[in-house]
Amino acid sequence: MVQRVIFYKLKPEVDDIRLVEMMRATRSILLKVPEILTVTAGRALSPENEWPFTVTLEFDTLDRKRIAEDDPAFIRFDQAVVQPFTLDHYHLDYELDPSKALKYS
Repeated sequence: MVQRVIFYKLKPEVDDIRLVEMMRATRSILLKVPEILTVTAGRALSPENEWPFTVTLEFDTLDRKRIAEDDPAFIRFDQAVVQPFTLDHYHLDYELDPSKALKYS
């Protein structure tokens, strides 16, 4: 299983209401991508955090992650949620517990 964690810096005009809307839109849009197993979107608890918006995605394989990134819904997420409201992003990819048969956990 592969997990991608993405952190975003927000434009100064993004307030708490807009951030909550971004979180809802993220789940609403990305859950339509069949290759994405789970979607979480969150906000930082500390107002000093320079990366106040985060999205976590899980995929069966790296190949499925690559396929998902070309899905029209994923592109729409980038165009509707990311580009208009963020300044920068930073992401990390992880392999989740490769020694364990995850379907039995």
